[in-house]
Amino acid sequence: MTIKEICRLHGLDLERGSRVLCDGRLGTVAGANGRFLRVKFDGNQISSPCDPLDVQPVEPTTINSPIGPDRGPAVLA
Repeated sequence: MTIKEICRLHGLDLERGSRVLCDGRLGTVAGANGRFLRVKFDGNQISSPCDPLDVQPVEPTTINSPIGPDRGPAVLA
């Protein structure tokens, strides 16, 4: 299956390069293998198979944000 087919089957809106959270770890969708999504977890060189039911999309603004998603924009002086 392709990433697109897996996402359509499970109601996900992901593509190669999408940031995700799986089993409490952040990673990037790297591909698909059978019915699994391949996720390259931060700090790893090799992608790992993940069940699409365990994968959650992560908003880019919440990753590495110094102020957090609910504090509003930073004010530069």
